[in-house]
Amino acid sequence: MDHLTRDLIESVLSGDYICALRICRDALARPEIGPERIHQIVILPTIRAVGQAWADDSASFEQASLAHILLHRLLEYVARSNGAATGMRQAWPVHDARVMVTVAPGDTHDFGAQILSQHLRLSGWPVTFFGHRQRERVVPTLAQQRYSALAISVSCDENLAGLADFVMTSRMASTSPKLHLMIGGAAIQPPFDQYDFLGADRVGLAIDEVASYLSNMTPAIPADRWN
Repeated sequence: MDHLTRDLIESVLSGDYICALRICRDALARPEIGPERIHQIVILPTIRAVGQAWADDSASFEQASLAHILLHRLLEYVARSNGAATGMRQAWPVHDARVMVTVAPGDTHDFGAQILSQHLRLSGWPVTFFGHRQRERVVPTLAQQRYSALAISVSCDENLAGLADFVMTSRMASTSPKLHLMIGGAAIQPPFDQYDFLGADRVGLAIDEVASYLSNMTPAIPADRWN
């Protein structure tokens, strides 16, 4: 584990947002991490560690709750920083396909979905993100606008119930002739064929694998299109 990650875990669990913010700034400035890898190397391991600390009682409910609040603020900061640093890249996407990212019905943990959204934007994909408070907008939006892919994050086994219906409803509502549907998140564990009943095209892709999968499924915009 990177020392920045260890320091960030300690900072958010102790409620020290100033220190946590400094750590994120340091990570963004490091060439081996930067905006492209901060989520995978620093933030995701911290989210998992906070959840584990709560599960094994090494952190109280209050500590874990405050840590999650601070992590949400850090994600917003990283998103703003990435937008400022890569404004042209986000304004001129390199893929002619829109992607929607959301969380499973009943799921209130949207860290993973937020991180996936930011990663895809940095990779040049036009992304619409609907967190758990906006999830009811998924189906109407699919019915009104054409999306090439829908990625759904599910954080715990309980939220697998009803997910197959949500997948089917999303497919039926979609105006796209082929909606590539992916499911991932902490609840998804190998062997992945056990989730065939959900009706997704791919299950269990890591965040960095999603962009590769989408690139293979959808065409890129010709280089001269934006000239």
